[in-house]
Amino acid sequence: MKRNLLILLGLFLSFGVSAQVLLQQDFSSGTMPPTGWMVMGNMANWSNSATSTASGTIPEMKVSNTPNFNSSMRIISSQVNTTGLTQVIIRFKHMYDHADGGAAFTIGVDTRSSSGAWSNVWTKAATADVSAETVTILVNNANVGSASFQFSLFVSGNSANFKNWYVDDIEVLNPLPLDG
Repeated sequence: MKRNLLILLGLFLSFGVSAQVLLQQDFSSGTMPPTGWMVMGNMANWSNSATSTASGTIPEMKVSNTPNFNSSMRIISSQVNTTGLTQVIIRFKHMYDHADGGAAFTIGVDTRSSSGAWSNVWTKAATADVSAETVTILVNNANVGSASFQFSLFVSGNSANFKNWYVDDIEVLNPLPLDG
């Protein structure tokens, strides 16, 4: 009985150590964009919000529909050294607020290395609100393994079709192999 209890306790404790954090951003610095990050597009659409709409902790990042735009914009992470890795996990919390009666509006995540071309790893063509949720993306494309791996969160379309996109608690993780 004691042995089974110890095994179960060991398994329970090991669940929390299955990944190494390579990058973490919770927007608590109060600056937008955070140090080492950059915005491509109109900076006025990107802000820190004193809310927890994405189900993280206050503050969080907010992309708003004003000033109006009909294009793509992105926030680009600082570089992450993924040398020697074949896959990483990008995880974040978000909530998307769609405009009533609006057409589809695209939100997503791209990756790149060495300032090269963007490769899409997650896209949502939203036609309705998206309740707060955590998105977990396994990335195993050619960008992983670079000392200059980056990702971006992007919005694309006519800003009349959405209200706000809230994002918080972004992580890039090295999923450690489980050794039974």
